[in-house]
Amino acid sequence: MNESENPTNELLISLRERAKELNCLYRSDEILSSGDPLDRRLQKLVDLIPSGWFAPESCRARIEYHGGIFKSEGYADSDAVLEEPIIVQGNRVGSLRVTYPDGPPRLPGGPFLAEERKLIQNLAQRVSQAILSDTLMHVFKRDHTAEEAASHGSGGWRSVLDMLAITDRRLYVTLCRRMLNHLNYIGAEGAQDLLERWIGRTSLSMEQLEHEGLNQPSRKQVIDITEEIAGEIFVIAGACMSDEQVFRLLQKWIGDNRIDYLIDTLDDHSSSLSDICQAIDQHPDLDTKEPDISIATLNAVKVSLIRRFVSRRLEYISRVKDMVQVSDFRKLAKTVIFPPESHGQLGGKGAGLFIAEHALSDLFEQDEAFSQIRFARTWYIASDGIIDFMRYNNLEELLEYRYRDIDQIRMDYPNLVQLFKNSAFSPEMTRGISAALDDFEDRPIIVRSSSLLEDSEIAAFSGKHKSLFLANTGSKEERMASLLDAIAEVYASMFGPDPIGYRAERGLLDFQEEMGILIQEVVGQRLGPWFMPAFSGVAFSRNEFRWSARIDKDDGLLRLVPGLGTRAVDRLSDDYPVLIAPAKPGLRVNTSVDETIRYAPRYLDAINLESGRLETVPVEEVLSRYGESYP
Repeated sequence: MNESENPTNELLISLRERAKELNCLYRSDEILSSGDPLDRRLQKLVDLIPSGWFAPESCRARIEYHGGIFKSEGYADSDAVLEEPIIVQGNRVGSLRVTYPDGPPRLPGGPFLAEERKLIQNLAQRVSQAILSDTLMHVFKRDHTAEEAASHGSGGWRSVLDMLAITDRRLYVTLCRRMLNHLNYIGAEGAQDLLERWIGRTSLSMEQLEHEGLNQPSRKQVIDITEEIAGEIFVIAGACMSDEQVFRLLQKWIGDNRIDYLIDTLDDHSSSLSDICQAIDQHPDLDTKEPDISIATLNAVKVSLIRRFVSRRLEYISRVKDMVQVSDFRKLAKTVIFPPESHGQLGGKGAGLFIAEHALSDLFEQDEAFSQIRFARTWYIASDGIIDFMRYNNLEELLEYRYRDIDQIRMDYPNLVQLFKNSAFSPEMTRGISAALDDFEDRPIIVRSSSLLEDSEIAAFSGKHKSLFLANTGSKEERMASLLDAIAEVYASMFGPDPIGYRAERGLLDFQEEMGILIQEVVGQRLGPWFMPAFSGVAFSRNEFRWSARIDKDDGLLRLVPGLGTRAVDRLSDDYPVLIAPAKPGLRVNTSVDETIRYAPRYLDAINLESGRLETVPVEEVLSRYGESYP
């Protein structure tokens, strides 16, 4: 007797196949009931289905739905095919097909087991219910107005609820619960009695009610939405509200449910930036102007997006959530470069620029002066890009570098810079940086630091980390090599003696620092071989150098220089910036003509596009050669 003829082995094989089929059904239910978009659920399902068949390693599956085709890897048609139609409300909308492209297994009853024929029928029914549920979800989307629903009377929204009771019990229960809460909120007659009956409160005596939840845990009540309770909820709703009002509420609540997948992704601490970006892309029309999403739900989404991309600081979140839309983060996500499984942020400087742009956006239309403000084209590297860089080059030992003696750090720093500049970036980061370079084309760019501690209220780090200008000339390979080299050098500046000493002075040495990167287009124009703006500067919110009693500390301070702003940030012994108090611009530091001439800027920094280097040039030389063209 061979193994297949052994009754015990036949029983074991049969049990193993039933276990595979049941597991396939259970996992298919998990996939189809998840909050993922329908197309993603169908793709996950076809990847799962072969696991329930006799020979999963050679089995393949395909779902066709309304012209869309979802296939498991390596799918191909063959003579061994098992197919089941997908029927929704009596109409065939697609099919589910299972096949063996490389030949079926040899089974006594043919290529498929009898149980597998039942399995594909069950799977097709589950797909039908998922499609119907998804279709019903779109009934209340904004392309169906409340006026249209009202024209059909209560039959319209009631029939949808009846369908949801069959196809999506979880959503149906959610709608019933929220409607009951709303009816109690507006004081609808009979709603309070129904709520008490639903949660079983009437079974408790007055003495028990007085002690519930005070100094002992409140009693757990078994609650469930029965058909009787659900019917009464919507009878009360129909009596105290118009069909249009009921429709609007259901539209809003179904809209909230529609973005559960996005909310779950944002609230899941294990979700990476890649997961979040994909979730945002599933809702291209999500905005505060969309009527079927509640303000509370939108605020929850915006707060989570701010926390994941911008900052976890409460004062940032509170200020920014009313300035931004979800669509702003979709736009931002397209310009963020991050490693696989990234959980990084924009960093201090990146967050500051993002907030500034949206803080000013409301003023653009109100004041003509503000309408002239432009923000330089910017790409961001997430703050944990430096961690990916160090791991890729086996530099993890540098994480304890900040605890070394400062004199030792000062000695080692030049060698560390060269170590970084001779290290490579991971393929994923290289691809992202290459895409950013293509976007800038041949415009000069600047690579700027954006550490998590930078530009905060407790630590400005002004001038502590490097900012490097690039002419961005030559072939794509040459420009790419220069950009990667500059990013590596800015990364290395985080380990310099100045920023580490600055951190030690402010008690920030134990903070696990990360550094984001900003890659920005340089603003300016070409004058002969040089590229520069007319003037640049740095602004401070407080003025510690008050040259007049009429100036307050809170009036702020501007340090302005001609050309690039490098000479405004760094204090120089051979040159002077122009100092201005923005609130009192007429109060100049130098009042006499002699002082104005003596303390005027004498040099400017510009990018030489011919040599590809940053140069310091006498102002007199630039004006004598290109004075008429100077912007």
